[in-house]
Amino acid sequence: MFLRHLLTVTLFSLSICIQAQVADSLRRVAENSSGYESLEAWYNFGVYQKSVNPDDLLLAAKKIEALSVADTSFRAVMLRASAYYSQAKYDLALKTCKEGEKKALRANNERALVDLRHTRGIVYLVQGSYSIAESLAEQNLQLADSIDYLDGQGNSRLLLGNIYNKKGEPELALKQADLALRLYSEMNDESGIATSYKLIGNTHLYKGDYAKALEVYLKAAKLQSDPNEVSELASIYVNIGVIHEELGNISQSESYLLKSKQIRQEIGDYSGTAGALISLGNLWVETRPTRAKSYYDEALQIYSQNGELNGYAQALNNVGNTFYWSGDYEQSLEYSLQALEINEKTQNQHEIALVYNNIGYSYMKLKQRDKAISYFTKSLKKSREINDKTLIGNALIGLGDGYEEFGEFENSVKYRNNYILFKDSIISENTAIKVQELEAKYESEIKEQQINLLTRERELQEIKIERQEAQIIKHRSQIVFFISFLFMFVLAGYGSYRRLRLKKQKEIQEVIISEQRKGLKAVINATETERKRIARDLHDGVAQTLSGLHLAFNKFWSEINFDSRMQEERFKQSVEYLDEACAEIRSLSHQMIPSALLKLGIIPAIDDMLSKSISHSSLRYSFEYFGIKREERLDEKFEINIFRIAQELVNNVIKHSGAKNVRIQLIKDKDELVFMVEDDGVGIEAEDLEKGIGLTNIKGRIHSLDGSLSMEKGTKNGLLVTIRIPVNSDEAN
Repeated sequence: MFLRHLLTVTLFSLSICIQAQVADSLRRVAENSSGYESLEAWYNFGVYQKSVNPDDLLLAAKKIEALSVADTSFRAVMLRASAYYSQAKYDLALKTCKEGEKKALRANNERALVDLRHTRGIVYLVQGSYSIAESLAEQNLQLADSIDYLDGQGNSRLLLGNIYNKKGEPELALKQADLALRLYSEMNDESGIATSYKLIGNTHLYKGDYAKALEVYLKAAKLQSDPNEVSELASIYVNIGVIHEELGNISQSESYLLKSKQIRQEIGDYSGTAGALISLGNLWVETRPTRAKSYYDEALQIYSQNGELNGYAQALNNVGNTFYWSGDYEQSLEYSLQALEINEKTQNQHEIALVYNNIGYSYMKLKQRDKAISYFTKSLKKSREINDKTLIGNALIGLGDGYEEFGEFENSVKYRNNYILFKDSIISENTAIKVQELEAKYESEIKEQQINLLTRERELQEIKIERQEAQIIKHRSQIVFFISFLFMFVLAGYGSYRRLRLKKQKEIQEVIISEQRKGLKAVINATETERKRIARDLHDGVAQTLSGLHLAFNKFWSEINFDSRMQEERFKQSVEYLDEACAEIRSLSHQMIPSALLKLGIIPAIDDMLSKSISHSSLRYSFEYFGIKREERLDEKFEINIFRIAQELVNNVIKHSGAKNVRIQLIKDKDELVFMVEDDGVGIEAEDLEKGIGLTNIKGRIHSLDGSLSMEKGTKNGLLVTIRIPVNSDEAN
């Protein structure tokens, strides 16, 4: 693991150094040359710094405009348009492109016309004007095809693919991405191939096929070898982080987002750094709004300094979300209204629809019915105008929640049913497992490379020692005088060789053990992820449907005139059965993944589990904890494993011990966490220690946390189970 980390850091640092050196070299060439050579150098400098600093593009455009050579105006216009787009000055970007297109038409420069239209199409895409962007992309594709401009064809197809994704037409997006991939493959353009893979990955991500999306993103990441394209690698890491967030793998999602943030900071891409901070905040906005706000505030500061209105508005809206989840709805509304004002200026239709929905929720919580329903309706209308399926679903849920909040159950049922009918296909049952398998395969390949490297080093060392021994034998007759010294040298060399060989064997064995432990962790994590998925599906799918039916039945009950008392009693009994079904679904969802564990932490979750498990028996219990606060949170997977271990041990006491009393203790210090369960029952025989699926599951979880298990006779002839887990393990952190 250390070798891999060292190699990654070294290669990344080297790529950053190379990028800086290339940029400095281009600038020196531009400053020390004249004419067309200076134009080319300044243009290449601007393009090379495109993802780092928009001011460098404006500098290069100004330098080019000062030259009196052919093709000056088009190069300068392209750089200015790109700079304005990066700064979210969309009106200036569109104006610059249109002026450049007029010049290109007068000069009959069709390639410049294609490039300028493409930039304008990207601006319209960001603003949510999908129809205009699609029309420009189709015109460009036709023109680029007629003049055999391959780069123009590829860019047009990629733009069309992104437009189709936004419009909710993934199959059309995949078709354009495949055509672009074929074109760039024929050109042997690795950057174009990687960008095509990224579009394919985005499309599978929108479709909910996370395993396929991850597979394609990893292909794209491997192709990003150009130092100037390192920002694309950071973008891919963000998307992989989104996949893990959707699957509930928050720690893995945060890891990829932090990698993206590090790359953006290294190359000086402040806008990209702020975007990564926004994504990091989104991980925690509902569960830990204070932590999320710290990320959003840092992003706000960056966007404010750079004058990026779009990003600033997005960060404002997200800060508003932190106040919403903290219960401060007036502050939430204030921030959302500020974000809306900016988005309306930049005509960002996607963000306008999103903010409308957030404003609707704030007014709902503030008990302002008309304003809440109005903004939910505006959000639905705007989302349908730009055909964004995710936003349409959010607006339908908002209207369902809003009408229910104000007691208008018929309308609430209507919009909830519309949402259920509209809802995109959910994650397949095997998706989470496939993702785990892909990442395990990826890690396994890297480990195999490390093992091969160690093997080659050992073989080289063996060859070296064999050559030394051969030299000693060859010249033995000539160095009789030094025979005693050489004898000691050979022994020392052989001893070093033996120690080195044993050391390498030990390292290989440690790698194998580590891989086994990772495999066990992957199985446990996949199991818990599947529990979450089933619980979420029960809550969001079946529970929503039954709740809608329950609301409808209650409404009908008050409206129907029954012919007899018997009919009314039967209808009442049906409502009660439906109510019981709702309760059972909620209970089953809670059993799959307890809400107390997710929302409050390990101490309240164990307390809740003991209360519910033991309250129905004659068993008396006590639960004590030391060195850990009730509200203190550990890593999510660590908490889940501890909870499952506690659950299994308590169930064993209830079912098999015959005990009257049980005592549970949780103790944490700076080095380890100790969990003890002691009962006064019949104990357990030595030959039974290896039996039972429950004990096997417990041992597996403890092993995955690098912990230890001991079972011994209790103080009252029962059983004392002690589990010790290092606090500084990967899972605990």
